[in-house]
Amino acid sequence: MLEDFIKTIVKNRKVYYLWLGDSYAIFISKIFYLSENYRELPIVYYWDEAAKAEACKVEDWIEGEVKSLSLEEFIGNCFEMHNETMIAGINFNTDLSVGEEAVPMDVVKQLVAEIERTHTPVSFKGFFDSLADVKKTANEIMPDIEEEEEPNN
Repeated sequence: MLEDFIKTIVKNRKVYYLWLGDSYAIFISKIFYLSENYRELPIVYYWDEAAKAEACKVEDWIEGEVKSLSLEEFIGNCFEMHNETMIAGINFNTDLSVGEEAVPMDVVKQLVAEIERTHTPVSFKGFFDSLADVKKTANEIMPDIEEEEEPNN
């Protein structure tokens, strides 16, 4: 699911979310929590199509407004979510039973890989100067873990 989401938003250069008056549509994670106090983490929901976001305007979110972010803005939002200790909710359905929860830096790293793979042009305004800057910052926050070679016996 995350892989398809990444490919679609890089291709379309846009991601969708629900805006509820003064904040994003947010719910509580069933998977991610802070280990020191077992506090469940908030999830900010994103969709790769406006129609999917529109379909989620039910119950507490019925008054929500479907809005969009550019690919570059979404990458910036992922860093903000990381700083706020939040999770990205990916393409959830209307009753939030199907979808994927993802760590924002995992999303950023997969976006960077897809942007590089597809040679998608990006232009950052503000915090980042380039895609290389995004990649460097993401790796500083969450270094890739490389497998250690097994010692020869």
